[in-house]
Amino acid sequence: TMLWRLACRVAALCQVAAALSPAWHEGLLRFECQPGCADCCKVSGDVWLSASEATTLLAATSLAEDACMDVRLEGGWRRLRRRAEGCILLTADNRCSVYAARPTQCRTYPFW
Repeated sequence: TMLWRLACRVAALCQVAAALSPAWHEGLLRFECQPGCADCCKVSGDVWLSASEATTLLAATSLAEDACMDVRLEGGWRRLRRRAEGCILLTADNRCSVYAARPTQCRTYPFW
C-alpha cells in the first residue's frame, strides 16, 4: 500500500540519517535547538520510530503506547500521534517532554 511504501522510505532515510548523523554536517552546518521554538514538533507530516526508538521513548514517558503511537508496521515501526497543535509529546510551554529520548527523525531536524 501507499502508506507501507512511505513508511519504508522514511525508515530508510532514518537509517541513513542515524548512520551519518552528526558527522555528515559537522563543520559544514550548525544547528542547535532553541528553548521554546518547537518548529520540529509542529512541522506537518508524520514522525516514524523504529522498534528500539519506540521502546526508549515509552520508557521516558508515562503515556501508554496506544496513547502516543497509532500505526504499527512490519518490523516494529510506529507512528507518533499528533494533535492539532503538533506532536503528542509537545508540552504546553513548547518543549519536548522526551527530549533526551526523542527519535532519530526529531534529532536530525532540520536536516531532512
